[in-house]
Amino acid sequence: MSRLRIRTAPALGAVFTLTALFAIFASPSWGAVGYDDLAGPLRALSSQAEQGIAPAGSQTLLVVVRFKNEMAAAATNLQAHGATVRYRRGDAVEAFVPAGRLLEIAQLPEVAQVAPAEYMEPCQGFGATFGEGVRLVGAVPFHTAGITGQGVTVAILDIGFAGIAGAEVPIDDTDANSLVTFRADGTMGSSYHGTAVAEVVADMAPGANFVAIAVDTAMAAESAADYIANRDIDVVVMALELLGGPYGGTHPLSRKVNSLRNRGVFWVNAAGNSAQRHWMGDFADRNGNGLTEFSSGDEAIDLNLPAGEYRAFLSWYETAGNVTARDYDLVLVDGSGAEVARSGFTQNGDDAPVDVLSAQIETAGNYGLRIQRMSAPSTTVDRFQLFSVGADLETSHQVPASSLAIPAEATGAYTVGATRGVATDVPPLPMLPVDTLEPFSSQGPVVGQPGVIKPDLVAPDAISTSLTAEGLSPFIGTSAAAAHVAGAAALLLSEDRLRTPDEIESVLRAQALPLTQPVPSNETGWGRLNLRVGADSRQPTITISYPENGTTITTRIPTIVAFLNDDGSGIDPTTITVTLDGTVVFKGTDATDITDYFDARTGQFTLAVSEMLARTNHTVVIDVFDNAGNATTAVTNFRITAPTFPAGISMVSFPYTELAVTDPAVILGIPASEFGLVRWWPLDTTTDKYHFYPDARASLLPPDTQQANLEERTVPYAPAGLGYFLSIPREAVLDIQGQPLRVPSTHIRLYRGQQAPRGWNMIGNPYDEAIGWGTVQFEVGNERLDLAEAIADGLTEGVLFEYVQGVRGNPGYYDFNPTPTAAIMTPRKGYWIHVNEDLRARVYSAGIGVSSTAPEVSACAEEGWSLTISARAGEHQDPRNIIGVHPGASQGYDPQWDIPKPPAISDGVQVSMVRDGWGEHSGAYARDLRAPGDPGEWEIQVASALPNTEVELLWPNLNAEVPENTRLVLEDLDSGRTIYMRTTSGFRFQTGDDGAVRHLRIRAMDGAQSLAVGTMAAQPAAGGAVFTYSVSAPADVTVEVLNIAGRLVKRFPARGVDGGTRETLSWSGTSDRGSAVPSGRYIVRLTALAEDGQTVQAIRPFSINR
Repeated sequence: MSRLRIRTAPALGAVFTLTALFAIFASPSWGAVGYDDLAGPLRALSSQAEQGIAPAGSQTLLVVVRFKNEMAAAATNLQAHGATVRYRRGDAVEAFVPAGRLLEIAQLPEVAQVAPAEYMEPCQGFGATFGEGVRLVGAVPFHTAGITGQGVTVAILDIGFAGIAGAEVPIDDTDANSLVTFRADGTMGSSYHGTAVAEVVADMAPGANFVAIAVDTAMAAESAADYIANRDIDVVVMALELLGGPYGGTHPLSRKVNSLRNRGVFWVNAAGNSAQRHWMGDFADRNGNGLTEFSSGDEAIDLNLPAGEYRAFLSWYETAGNVTARDYDLVLVDGSGAEVARSGFTQNGDDAPVDVLSAQIETAGNYGLRIQRMSAPSTTVDRFQLFSVGADLETSHQVPASSLAIPAEATGAYTVGATRGVATDVPPLPMLPVDTLEPFSSQGPVVGQPGVIKPDLVAPDAISTSLTAEGLSPFIGTSAAAAHVAGAAALLLSEDRLRTPDEIESVLRAQALPLTQPVPSNETGWGRLNLRVGADSRQPTITISYPENGTTITTRIPTIVAFLNDDGSGIDPTTITVTLDGTVVFKGTDATDITDYFDARTGQFTLAVSEMLARTNHTVVIDVFDNAGNATTAVTNFRITAPTFPAGISMVSFPYTELAVTDPAVILGIPASEFGLVRWWPLDTTTDKYHFYPDARASLLPPDTQQANLEERTVPYAPAGLGYFLSIPREAVLDIQGQPLRVPSTHIRLYRGQQAPRGWNMIGNPYDEAIGWGTVQFEVGNERLDLAEAIADGLTEGVLFEYVQGVRGNPGYYDFNPTPTAAIMTPRKGYWIHVNEDLRARVYSAGIGVSSTAPEVSACAEEGWSLTISARAGEHQDPRNIIGVHPGASQGYDPQWDIPKPPAISDGVQVSMVRDGWGEHSGAYARDLRAPGDPGEWEIQVASALPNTEVELLWPNLNAEVPENTRLVLEDLDSGRTIYMRTTSGFRFQTGDDGAVRHLRIRAMDGAQSLAVGTMAAQPAAGGAVFTYSVSAPADVTVEVLNIAGRLVKRFPARGVDGGTRETLSWSGTSDRGSAVPSGRYIVRLTALAEDGQTVQAIRPFSINR
């Protein structure tokens, strides 16, 4: 014990305890102000100390000073009144106070009450060893498998650990971190109770690390909880209870326990041994004498008390709140009705509704407990919780329900009751069969919370320890039971170190042996502790992919799609339950064929809602169990609104079928004269293949969708899957009288056509939900290919072009995702898709298809690169055009790397890479990638029909996208102008009266910039300077002189020089204004501009001395 860690204030001489107070306590009438705020025996002791007649050893007491608020508790200097503060907690302070100064502190205006310290009670029934419970609960197979609690740290919180150094507990008593005390006396305590608890835990988990923490009062236990929060402790067992209330889980110690559980600590607590020592009931005084009647005419609960210390606790928090002026006393009377002791706590408006009766019984015999109203309205009916310590109540007044003490009622505590563990006679207890609930084991529910079931589990007691001489073998009570469960938690955590407290609880619950019905119950919880090696404790996972949480959808008959997975025992599909807005709409047990809904291979669950939902907020809840009994729940909240189309020009789709009304004017709510609905028909033999409504080809039920054979239709469920251009003057709220498409997949026929531009098709998202384009499949004859395979086979480039509306009424533009397998089809949007032969696209509803993976341009080898070029003309733009190099590309057409440009809808501005030598694939391209080593030249055409407008070609990210060793030069083939692209971010030209088409060429060359400044010098001469320099290639050279502040002094006209020649320039020392410059430091700056646009600069400092 030499390394004992003391976590408390220094012990103060002789501390007067409650036992010494019992003999002197009486209840005289106190006249001095403040006596009402001295609780119980402190009144008599204070009075005797003032008179100089206090009993020996009563000079200093450990008390709790309760203040009227937390601010007062923090601000009051109790040391000035002779106190030595031990703990401060909220509105209470635990301190050592001289008896003669108790009244002084009670008289402070901010003090509500001074009471004896609240001591913890062990949950102990009565009075080389291996506990019988270890075998009974199934711990031995864990040991056989080598699972003994290794790597797990268990803390035992108790009032005493006497003899632990010699007990059967693997604890290092020389390690200061293994023996920690928060007791007032600075020791590990004189009780063997904690030692017995530690022995049982060690029997269960002998390989665990153990920490013994000694406490004495409630505040000491709270401080111990703070200590645990800052240590690497996995499991805590506390076989102690605190009486006095409140018992609804709000006590500071209960809140500490909840906090630790949230931090990942598994806190095991004994339920308590108060089922036969608890009464709960309402105050009833039918005869008006101020005494409650426990039953008709019965104003006392009979007790049979042995000689010695006796205590009882009375509280009425449920009806009075946290502070009250309704005052009651507990009164102990003897067999003749004479008063023996009284609690003597006074409630005067700022005091807690709790009284503690303390008595020293001189003669064993029959006694009675009374509740006397001291000052409370006769019409008030308070509800009481009464606990007797050390003596059972008479049978007729025992109330086992809600007999849980603190902190067993905490939600964060795993509460354990006791069942008989050994079929043996344990006097004075009755002979009971194994697994029978001990009659003293405290029961739930939690006070004021009838839905909170406690205990969580029961475990065996009456088991053997090595502490026979100390009266702790057999070890009886919920203390022994809790120790078994703490050891079990250590085994489970040692088996799987990733288990969380919730998962440990889940395993204990799933493996428990039920003892009563229903399960769980407030008598035996989920059953008796029962362990099995290899338990699956992981909860399954549920991901609801549609409708996603927090989203807004427009379909009123959505298909719920979720993914249910479990890495352990697997999903039990019969347990799937779906609740929609509080109504169960699916139960796995009711499904005729569960595989119609759940795919065990992928974990995908699909459920089509059977009835149309209102346009409002909705909630879907999915519950499921795995085969090991672990449960999980997922929730998605979504909103349904009416579908809309924005004002202006859009590419749209109508993802509905079975339309009752097909007139677009009715659906849009806009007269036909005010809107334009346009569809492209690829089988036309003209160049312009657009059709305008009311042309039948542009209707919502065009002729190519009306064949009797669904397979021959462009789309089988028109108009779902068709794409259109729509122009409307204002936002349209769709009045759809039809059904969203509900089949798991549908086809869209794609046509190559005979007349250029060939292969372009306008399609739409056929579903009213986002679709991953990567899940599409292409059907050619009897063969079906995924998107990546179709691209690789040259059937299509696979890219979806969308039309993006401009902001603030500006014209829109085409854009595309250059990685087609990552593209998303947005609900009610239309797209362009290009194909190289006739085929069918098979589109799957959300969550049904499996995405393919195509190569990404960004995943190039080191020799690859790509550059994005954009164009602007007035308010028009064409933002995404790509040139570059890829090792997978060739000199010709590559469907994986080259993307043709869709038919233009606007002639404001358009950029395209023109490829005339690619046969049937010749034309304008939005992306053109070449092979490394291929002549790096791109013919680019920039067209704008806007008259007299500046057109900009931009490449702002060139330096980030193109390697440094690649030189890019832009040539204007119409004007002969050349630009080195690294030194400028764009190229501009002006259109004429009829617009313009500009022909450009971009050349890529290996090697860094070729233009450089060779030698450069500045030598003072005759009040001026002589500059010498050379450049590596022909260039126009400008020379400037600046002062040391960087201001221009002299600029020489640009002149052309040859590469490699030495040039000389003399300066007379005069400025551009013609005046001589003063002596000082100057800078000469040389700028060279080559014909291809390359630019280089060099500077040199020099001095002038006059």
